[in-house]
Amino acid sequence: MQYTDLTVYKKSLEVNSELKTKILTMSQIDRSLKDQLRRASNSITLNIAEGSSRFSPADRKNFFVIARGSAFECASALDLIEDSDKKDFLYIKNLLEEISNMLFKMITNLKNQIDAKK
Repeated sequence: MQYTDLTVYKKSLEVNSELKTKILTMSQIDRSLKDQLRRASNSITLNIAEGSSRFSPADRKNFFVIARGSAFECASALDLIEDSDKKDFLYIKNLLEEISNMLFKMITNLKNQIDAKK
């Protein structure tokens, strides 16, 4: 399976799109916080793709752990800037929660594979 076929990857692209069109265009948000949010959201997508290319379960797991951490970072950044259209923030936070849950399951499955080889 290609990483582009993964639901979690598609949802990460959706988060990026939502952030670009609804949040990162807001003028009242500090530029450095926008940059941090942009980098964290890109990190989710990029680490899912890179992790999917790895052959060993341990390598894949590490990239998925980083992607999950970036999802939490995005949610935290949204907490810092949330003030206007709560609907947009809630939708993106829900997507991030779905991504986090999916990555948690993927990480757990990989951990079980690693443990089974010991």
